[in-house]
Amino acid sequence: MIRKELLWFFGTLSLSLLFHLFLDGFDSFTADSTLDINIHDTYFVISDIIFFTVLSALLFFFVYLLRMLCSNFKNLYANFVFIIACALVVLILTSSISLIQAMSNVFDVNTSNNKTHSLQSTIGNALILINALLVLFASFVGFKTGRNYKQHKHHD
Repeated sequence: MIRKELLWFFGTLSLSLLFHLFLDGFDSFTADSTLDINIHDTYFVISDIIFFTVLSALLFFFVYLLRMLCSNFKNLYANFVFIIACALVVLILTSSISLIQAMSNVFDVNTSNNKTHSLQSTIGNALILINALLVLFASFVGFKTGRNYKQHKHHD
């Protein structure tokens, strides 16, 4: 059982490395490599290690979400990895929310366009809702994992 879980874990990690190589190339593994994102007249420079971390967290989240749902929450290792991946996604969303709010404040000073402010406010509120739902779902998974662990322990 543990061997199978290690294969899933390292397989998912390898898949995230392959995605990273496909999207960013071999040059992304140097120490000073960055990803540049241009939005309007603003450049966002993101370290490739942060991009890889976000990509890996999302990939682990979706792979282990499927594994957990297919096993009806009975695979304790998959549940545990999912809870950790979900916590990372919540941290990433929290950072994104603060970035959107900071951008909203910058655009509010520079323009009086209510459409832009409304869109950013809607996106920020949607991310807050998704964040809250993820925390609730991770709590539910933790509850189911604890219940399954107690049942598993009593059968031994």
